[in-house]
Amino acid sequence: YSPISPTVQRRLYAIAAASQTVGYPLKIALIGAKTDLGVVPTLLGKPETYARFLSAELSGVVNGPVLVVMPAGFGLAARGNALSVASLQQIRIGPGADGLGLAAITAAGRLAAAAGHPLPADAASPGLSLGASAPTVSHALTAIVVMALLAALAIAAALYARSRRAIGPGG
Repeated sequence: YSPISPTVQRRLYAIAAASQTVGYPLKIALIGAKTDLGVVPTLLGKPETYARFLSAELSGVVNGPVLVVMPAGFGLAARGNALSVASLQQIRIGPGADGLGLAAITAAGRLAAAAGHPLPADAASPGLSLGASAPTVSHALTAIVVMALLAALAIAAALYARSRRAIGPGG
């Protein structure tokens, strides 16, 4: 897949997270080359068609719209049905993966606003935390500790059973 700079990647993650938070769960696909399209390389240059294809493939897993950004333009669809990209016509798509990413950031803000879910002004700020939240980390650590304790108990039980067999009955 086409490489994207860490800064633009962080901004994309931030805008997608902000979009989710305001109730507009937008998924974004940046397509810069045929190799980015997997099994349908013939759809390069056809963002609307690829958006319908991808959103249909993801239906049941992805609940919101899928935005496709290609050098040729934008495509937007949900559950295989095309959605309007009229509000995106004036957005310039720059060269390379970063150009696609920056256009996607602008597009996400416009789409969310058009859907009645405006994003905060700093939604694409790369300074936003993209890591797991404190409760998520706490739950993960608790699960790890519980699993480690269960593994230790299982090992202890296996060793005890083995030592009982080695001693033999009545021993």
